[in-house]
Amino acid sequence: QASEIKRLATYLLIVAIASGLALAYYTGLPTLYFGLAGCALTLLYPMLKFHALGDLDIFLTYSVLPILGTSYVATGNIVKDALWLVLPIGLITVGILHINNARDIEHDKRAGIHTFAMIVGKRASAVIYCLEVILPFVWVIGCVIYGSMPIWSLLVLIALKPAIENAKKAVLLPNGGMEAVTGVDEATAKLQLMFSLLLVASLFISSWV
Repeated sequence: QASEIKRLATYLLIVAIASGLALAYYTGLPTLYFGLAGCALTLLYPMLKFHALGDLDIFLTYSVLPILGTSYVATGNIVKDALWLVLPIGLITVGILHINNARDIEHDKRAGIHTFAMIVGKRASAVIYCLEVILPFVWVIGCVIYGSMPIWSLLVLIALKPAIENAKKAVLLPNGGMEAVTGVDEATAKLQLMFSLLLVASLFISSWV
């Protein structure tokens, strides 16, 4: 129910604010700045989504800020090498929103919302989604070859199969309509979890081997 969701969201917000203030107290003002930037992007999301900038907002909020912020909290400095993680994590995260917006193009038109998916159209949206879920694997392979990620990072390739399955469904969007991509947003969220856990596991393994 809506009231339960609102109550849960309120509790989580209180915990997040308390945790953020505690971290800022122990690690310094830059942590607070990261938190304030996240709050600003969260509050601005509805407006940005209406102006086709929701994808950018999500990329910054759920990839750039948490990765750089975590590196600062853990080390006391912004670790530039952490930037290699921004693209693969961010693209799949944005993919969740993008395929959802692509599915709801007609609905959003009636609501007066102008999403990025609406601007580029269904066919281009399908292509962009495929890039969002496949390019992260190419990126990791390239980073391993370049030497910016350990070879254990190739463990993420275990998640390539569900990524390809999602992409196959997405290409049906232009002709199949909303029904063709029903559930792909949820499947993309699961892909994101699987990819992220494998990437984190690979970094832990590489530090011990």
